[in-house]
Amino acid sequence: MEVAAGPQLDRLTWLAGTYAPLPTIIDAARRIFRDEPLPRIWRAESVGVHETVRVVQDRAEAARASGERVLALIAGVPGAGKTLAGLRIVYEHEDSAAPATFLSGNGPLVAVLQDALKNSVFVKDLHKAVHAYGMRGQIPQQHVIVFDEAQRAWDRGKMYTARELDFSEPDVLIAAAERIPKWATLVGLVGEGQEIHGGEEGGLGQWADAIAAGQEHWKVVVPPRLARVFTGFDIQTDPRLDLTTSLRSRRAERLHDWVSHLLEGRLEIAHELANEIDAGSFPIRLFRNLEAAKDYARERYDDEPGKLFGLLASSHAKNLPGLGVDNSFQTTKRVQVARWFNDPADSPRSGRALTHPLTEFMCQGLELDLPVVCWGSDMLWGRDGWSIRPTKRRFPLRDPDQIVRNTYRVLLTRGRDGLVLFVPPGAVYEQTAQALIGAGAWAE
Repeated sequence: MEVAAGPQLDRLTWLAGTYAPLPTIIDAARRIFRDEPLPRIWRAESVGVHETVRVVQDRAEAARASGERVLALIAGVPGAGKTLAGLRIVYEHEDSAAPATFLSGNGPLVAVLQDALKNSVFVKDLHKAVHAYGMRGQIPQQHVIVFDEAQRAWDRGKMYTARELDFSEPDVLIAAAERIPKWATLVGLVGEGQEIHGGEEGGLGQWADAIAAGQEHWKVVVPPRLARVFTGFDIQTDPRLDLTTSLRSRRAERLHDWVSHLLEGRLEIAHELANEIDAGSFPIRLFRNLEAAKDYARERYDDEPGKLFGLLASSHAKNLPGLGVDNSFQTTKRVQVARWFNDPADSPRSGRALTHPLTEFMCQGLELDLPVVCWGSDMLWGRDGWSIRPTKRRFPLRDPDQIVRNTYRVLLTRGRDGLVLFVPPGAVYEQTAQALIGAGAWAE
């Protein structure tokens, strides 16, 4: 057997080391805000989070020195460290006179982080900022603005319906950045398959359109695979801006691929991946009894009060309230998401109480150790594959089929230690249960 070239890690040193997965985004934000060092584990280094942050920091400094306006995009799969990278870019920005800011259109993420940090300045609501920039013409006080889920920015139709503005969110942000004196760097975090709202389906092309309509010259810095979106612009590609490996835990790194194959109906390929994932101590378990699924989660973390588990459910699923999982709009809007994530284990408002489910809108961008995903009637397996039945929305969906697939993509990729699936009992759900088992879920 050939030995790889380069320095070799001493075996005893490796054996003496401890495995420390990247902290949850909530814990990471707390550590950053308290000036505590994040664990510089080999895994985070190997997939390039540190390099990604450095690339953007260097590019922002160059923009300051030369008076440029730059749009930089960081892409990655769920759990790859995009939000962590964005928070680090903001926190480590050295201009105290004009500090950077992190904008998120994900209301629950903003609420959870602001509650965890006891601070409402470090992380702000993107839609409120867009309203201030677009409706009141405010000039941002920061030269570096990081915003998440750039591919989900509201299009012109959604903005007109929600804000009575005849501009897309990218139009407003680019115009606002052009009003910042001398220079500006916008940093967009780009997820994959995360569009779950109507009006979010316009994609990254909206940013190219906004730059083309702008009054200033913009430089664009993107991962190579996003270059085609900005053909004809002043563009630079850098592969270090592409985060493709999940950091949620060593054991969850193939979960994103498994979910993609499952949602596209490639069950045999998914089954092969599931065997690898489960062998890496990331169990995927399927229950037909809700109480048994809850008991599994409780027993797994009986002596680990710091671990978070809870119920997740699609907002499109109309069958679940009758089964003890009330995911109705009127019920879920009363759930305090910050308390669900941040309360101690014995709190009735914690997710660990297993009484109040979160929908895709409430958990997107956040993570828990063990999600209990309750399968709904909105996505059932049949003779021809997945049969999808989205709920009608006030804002029409361009591609309702993809929206529901993305809903389950979000729900199924929240976990760090494993995944529990609850498929309701009864003949209606039998083929769905068998499809999930065929994709590698282990029936309990």
